Amino acid sequence: MNIKKILSGLALGVAVCGCMGGSFSSNFVTLCNFEYSNVGASPWVDSVMFAQEFADPSGSLIFHNKQSVDKDMHTGGFAISVLRDTTFKEGYVKSFYSVADTSKMTKKGNGFVVYYDNPRTSLMPDHAMTFQFYKNGTCTPNSMYICNTNYVANAVLFGVPGCPKFQAGDYIKLRITGIGDGKTTGSTEVDLVNYSDKGLTLLRGWKKVELDKIGAFQYLDLNILSNREDAPRYCCIDSFMASITISDEFARMKTNQEFKSEARSALNGNWAQAVIATIIFMLLLSALCGPRYASVLNISAGSPLILPAYVTYGGTLLIVLVLYPLIAGYFNSFRILFETGDNRLSSNMFTVAFGEGRSWLHLVLGMLLTYVYIFLWSLLLVVPGIIKAFSYAMTPYILVEHPELGIDEAIDKSRDLMRGHKFDYFWLLLSFIGWWVASIITLGIGFIWLIPYMQTATAAFYRELKEGKGDNVLEAERVL
Repeated sequence: MNIKKILSGLALGVAVCGCMGGSFSSNFVTLCNFEYSNVGASPWVDSVMFAQEFADPSGSLIFHNKQSVDKDMHTGGFAISVLRDTTFKEGYVKSFYSVADTSKMTKKGNGFVVYYDNPRTSLMPDHAMTFQFYKNGTCTPNSMYICNTNYVANAVLFGVPGCPKFQAGDYIKLRITGIGDGKTTGSTEVDLVNYSDKGLTLLRGWKKVELDKIGAFQYLDLNILSNREDAPRYCCIDSFMASITISDEFARMKTNQEFKSEARSALNGNWAQAVIATIIFMLLLSALCGPRYASVLNISAGSPLILPAYVTYGGTLLIVLVLYPLIAGYFNSFRILFETGDNRLSSNMFTVAFGEGRSWLHLVLGMLLTYVYIFLWSLLLVVPGIIKAFSYAMTPYILVEHPELGIDEAIDKSRDLMRGHKFDYFWLLLSFIGWWVASIITLGIGFIWLIPYMQTATAAFYRELKEGKGDNVLEAERVL
């Protein structure tokens, strides 16, 4: 093992740590412009995405919706759209989800959300929006922009099937209500349509609505009110802004000492199984990659940052088909030990890697794409490659824990979890430098204890990310 290369790598890591960002801020403003990050991804219907809930950039707010049983129809709540339609004429109905924006307001991006307040409450989510850290912080809405849909505008002006055109005295209002501890924290109403004695006022352009009267909330409810039962209950919302404060104790990451202490506790009484699994893993690495290349892998096998010999040196198809799922299996065997106490590490390593045909192929393709992305970023410069390696470091766990996610979605989830925590993870790995030196001095023998130690500490770090940012991060799409 070349110590100079190892120390050079550590120095390079220190050099890039400033590019990785700090920890999750405890006081910040979140701005959601609803620019869905996977516009080309399924499931979209006519440029509308409603098949799952989604979160704000910080992962603090969840925007809820509800779908039909087979998930091919939006029945209530939020849906993301990019449709804009300013055609107003009798008999014209093209989509329920296009914004009637004639204001040409300059704003970032094209995305927005359409909120549908279904009169059948059984087809609606319990709440429109949830602040998931309510017990550990506060969320106070600041403002948002609203506009009518093209469908509502044409229904008001000309009438649509089931809804004759509006007459004097008719109205549609949007009421925004905050709820905390089961009580109303405040509410705001805004006119979408108002046909008064002075004439018709129809919102056909983005209008800013101040939300300061609502106060800190746990849930936010949106209700579309009208004097007419046949009135369409749709409206468009964009640029939702809120001030969020998270308690310092909740916001801070655990220290390296705490992660390592948790790892030692999980390994207590299980060191023999951990060492055996690691020896098997190393032997398979040597068999697949050769001793020279395996030594490069072994030094980094304590974290999901391995760049296998396939990428670095041009290995064989066998490495891709066997080594990649084996790496994911090894990592997850220590996650399973840490989270459940199941100490069948060797057995779990192979079960995760090769237990099911679909999951095996999913792991092969997922790990392959992850390393290809890292390799491509490394072609630009070394530093971007290192940063992306840290961004994608949790992908092996997410691929196994959430097999329902697509490969790109799993990689995106890792990037979301690691946003603001790449330096935290780098610092955790760097805290093992003394163990690295001791392992090298013992001619590599120490690695069979160091690697399980690092892997279990990484599992503790992964659980902290999930709990710190909420498991909803893995269940809700992130929007900007």
